[in-house]
Amino acid sequence: MSDETLVSAEVLLREPSGADKVAGKLEELDIKVLSTGSRSLSVQATKERFESVFECQLVSTEEVPSPGKDFGSLGGAYLRVVEPCKVPAELRDAVESIEVQQPPLLF
Repeated sequence: MSDETLVSAEVLLREPSGADKVAGKLEELDIKVLSTGSRSLSVQATKERFESVFECQLVSTEEVPSPGKDFGSLGGAYLRVVEPCKVPAELRDAVESIEVQQPPLLF
């Protein structure tokens, strides 16, 4: 198994009927489809592949200290996009946006 950084994201669909077509195209682009919902696909790829396909830049954040000292850090460092991800031209009719998943904020 590789030690490459993996990126998880949600691909938000314009219409639920397009899920199979979008999933197939993403797989062709080496983006792994983890699950399909009614209006979204959960996907995963290496950082380099994700940046290449969705024409974005991902940067690592620092750990965020927890306001509740008993709980420690909140999920550690994670990747966030500098600017919104771009939908590949061949998917623009079916995909609304791509949202990189971030750890939950507990308060």
